[in-house]
Amino acid sequence: MAMAAIIMLLAGYGVMSLFGQSYGVVKFQADGGSTTIITEIADSQQKWETGLMYRDNLPSDRGMLFLFPSLFPRAFTMENTHIPLDIIFISGDGTILDIYPNAQPESQMLYTSPCFYAVEVNGGFCKEQGIRVGDKVKIGLYRHPARY
Repeated sequence: MAMAAIIMLLAGYGVMSLFGQSYGVVKFQADGGSTTIITEIADSQQKWETGLMYRDNLPSDRGMLFLFPSLFPRAFTMENTHIPLDIIFISGDGTILDIYPNAQPESQMLYTSPCFYAVEVNGGFCKEQGIRVGDKVKIGLYRHPARY
């Protein structure tokens, strides 16, 4: 099991099902190189609405990947979210369309952009990694069954 996860991480993208939950690996390609994070998957109405709410921390190499069925303006809020986040909106071809850096915890402000995908990471992540609008992201959308 651990070997399968390592292989997927080294491949730089993918979605794998571990212990009944889906996880993805998202690779950001910026001017200065690339960085990879492991993500939880939000692929249903309930998961889209909950996101990273009620969390008190998020490891620096983790995030949440939102998968949407079509390109459509999406709105995110920080209500009930206890940690600052960077919210990254991504097109169907993996281009970063918009970034809302350091969205403040518990804010009622709406962060909107059309997207096929969105990624939430710790606030400041994009600045630290040199990730900007126009950069590319690799997202694998296949599922790999867990083998115990």
